[in-house]
Amino acid sequence: MGLRDAWIERRLQQAAAAGGDVPMTQMYFARQGIVTEEMEYVARRERVEPELVRSEVARGRAIIPANIQHRNLEPMGIGIAFRCKINANIGNSAVTAVIHASGCSQTGSVRSSIITTNTNPCSPRSAGRERPRHTAVAGTSPTAA
Repeated sequence: MGLRDAWIERRLQQAAAAGGDVPMTQMYFARQGIVTEEMEYVARRERVEPELVRSEVARGRAIIPANIQHRNLEPMGIGIAFRCKINANIGNSAVTAVIHASGCSQTGSVRSSIITTNTNPCSPRSAGRERPRHTAVAGTSPTAA
C-alpha cells in the first residue's frame, strides 16, 4: 500500500460524488482554500504551518509534485518558502540518451552559482570562504538499477 493511497481514494470518491469532473491538482485544492494531506505532510517536513504551504501553492510560488498515479511518492514542497528551490530532472531517458541535453537542462534550471565541494561551507577546502548569496546545490541522487 502506497503512502498516499488513502488520501487519493478519499479524493476520488469526493470527485465522483461531485460529478467526476473535478481537477485533482494541489493548486486546484489550494485555490479552493483546502489544505490537502500532501500539504500537511510538506508542512511537517518543512516545519512550517500548513496554511503557509497552501498559500504558497495557491499563489503559484510553490509546487508539490504529487501526480495521483504515483501513490507512493513522498510529497515535497518546491518553492521560495521551502528548502528546495529548484526541481529538474537531470539524466538519461529511456527514450533518448543525449548527455549534452541533460547538461543543458541543469544549466538552464540553475542559472546561478553552484556550490561544489570547493565552495561548500561544510567542505574542509572552503575554510574562510563566504558562501555566495544566490546559490544552488548540485548533486546526484540514487537511481534504481
